[in-house]
Amino acid sequence: MLKKDHILGLLDSRAEKFTPAELKNILCRKYGLPKKEAAARIHSLVAEGELSYADMHGRTVIEISCHRPVRVSARIFLVPADIPFAPGKGQIAVRLLHGVSFGTGQHPTTRMSLAGLDLLLGEKDFSRSFMAKESRVLDIGTGSGVLTIAAMKLGIARGIGLDIDPCAIAEARENARINGLADHMEISARPLEEIKPPFDLICANLRLPTLKSLQTQILRLAAPESGLLISGIHPEEVPIILKAYQHEHFRCITRQEEKNWVMLAFQKIS
Repeated sequence: MLKKDHILGLLDSRAEKFTPAELKNILCRKYGLPKKEAAARIHSLVAEGELSYADMHGRTVIEISCHRPVRVSARIFLVPADIPFAPGKGQIAVRLLHGVSFGTGQHPTTRMSLAGLDLLLGEKDFSRSFMAKESRVLDIGTGSGVLTIAAMKLGIARGIGLDIDPCAIAEARENARINGLADHMEISARPLEEIKPPFDLICANLRLPTLKSLQTQILRLAAPESGLLISGIHPEEVPIILKAYQHEHFRCITRQEEKNWVMLAFQKIS
């Protein structure tokens, strides 16, 4: 029997976008549905707000709606700012404006970074306490501010999000405000060289050339036994990142891959 999760999972697992007609034909072939029933299922999910139509280069496609709570890890939900939602015990809701910056949870690098963040901050084998009063998170290329906000809602005391895009800075500051964290977060375009250590968690969802160039600064800023999340890279680039970061300073704890993107989570060992 075809369920809602089957259709959402189908769309979430594919890198390409489908037109409504293409999705209808896939449902007919995969689940043996009559065309009218497949079309009705799609229309029903659009009416419920689970799916939405979007224009892509003059072509109407159908995608998972951003205007709904999205569970991205065991403890983290991303929720549009104007949607009522109460997380369960031990869970958090990160409320986001529907803006232009990465970080809505639709992109694999965002989802995997949040899952890695949840893993690191829930890792009981870490000898360092991430929940100390002075604990800090640094997000380089913060975009919407989602990683900093999530880390703080999971227990880190203060955060800094850096970005060079004025629109991203304005959006991240507003997201910090609606999550009640504006007084504990700095969102700015300050050069990384001006930032003073130490940080218990550093996030960098960036492309390979930038990640390579940041190695010295990240090493300087990372506290002993701290966590490091790296995303924004492709599978063939992983050996380059491991060579640059792992060496004698970090050990890779976990790797996740989705739609040709990779997230690596490290712990500093020296």
